[in-house]
Amino acid sequence: MRKTRAESVLPVWTSLVASYGSAKTLAAADEHELAAHLRPLGLHRIRARALVALGRALAAWDGEPPADPERLARLPHVGRYAANAFLSVTGKADTVAVDANVVRVLNRAFGLPIPTEVHKADDLYAFLRTIVPPGRARQVNLALVDLGALVCRPSTPRCAECPCRSFCETGRKTASVRVPTRRARTR
Repeated sequence: MRKTRAESVLPVWTSLVASYGSAKTLAAADEHELAAHLRPLGLHRIRARALVALGRALAAWDGEPPADPERLARLPHVGRYAANAFLSVTGKADTVAVDANVVRVLNRAFGLPIPTEVHKADDLYAFLRTIVPPGRARQVNLALVDLGALVCRPSTPRCAECPCRSFCETGRKTASVRVPTRRARTR
């Protein structure tokens, strides 16, 4: 699996919005030109094809995505996480979103099982809906993604820096054990 780092996306996103700022222009985009914009992210041909298909689907709705996460997830190349995250971040719906970072945080903090496929994480979505206060899904979603990316990292968690360490199952287990940290390279 190839992961795209957030810091790689911003310049590409800025370029895309400047060149293809609406569903209509994205729907009419030349896939080869669009792929050139996406080249720094990798998988540029596949992503260009997906964006043009998405642009066409959105253009059919006059560029306005549906506010229902299930309808939005049925758009080409939009899944459950993307639909919920988009609606949450834009304030169109107060819905939770579960990605790999969130799965890891919930597994470590609450001992919740890791689903075999993240897009089928029905139990984790249900759990989050029970603990996230109404009107706060956006803040919780962003906090969980950041916590998973920056503190509760896959191989070298920073438990000592974690704001959840007082109730985290993994944090309690590692409280007396030195957590692995990144070693400085020696020359």
